[in-house]
Amino acid sequence: MGLSLPNLEKLYLGLNYLVGPFPMSIPNASQLAILDISSNYISGFIPDTLGNLKSLEILNLEVNNLSSSKMSFLSSLTNCRDLQVLSFDNNPLINGELPVSVGNLSGSLLLRSCMFLRAMSRVASRLRLAT
Repeated sequence: MGLSLPNLEKLYLGLNYLVGPFPMSIPNASQLAILDISSNYISGFIPDTLGNLKSLEILNLEVNNLSSSKMSFLSSLTNCRDLQVLSFDNNPLINGELPVSVGNLSGSLLLRSCMFLRAMSRVASRLRLAT
């Protein structure tokens, strides 16, 4: 998908009953600012290469069947300096502790994940202990 659409800026695919793996070519759509694949049946790993989407402002991955080993995709998103909305709730296979690098995410980020907010408080406690 991304290989043939390098100038794609917005991709809204939410609530379309899409089934299958996460399209690994999406990070190649280098101008992508909005990616919404919420409320589908998309499975597989969330690619760490999402950080290649430097113009990304909104990322909505909620209500799918996605996974991420140790939530490593969050570290890659520190490259997305314009990221304003991040939502990945209701993906049953996302687990593990948040990487400390989430503190480097965009300062204007709106987190729409209850799980993320609960885990963020644990990261804040770890950061206080480390200083």
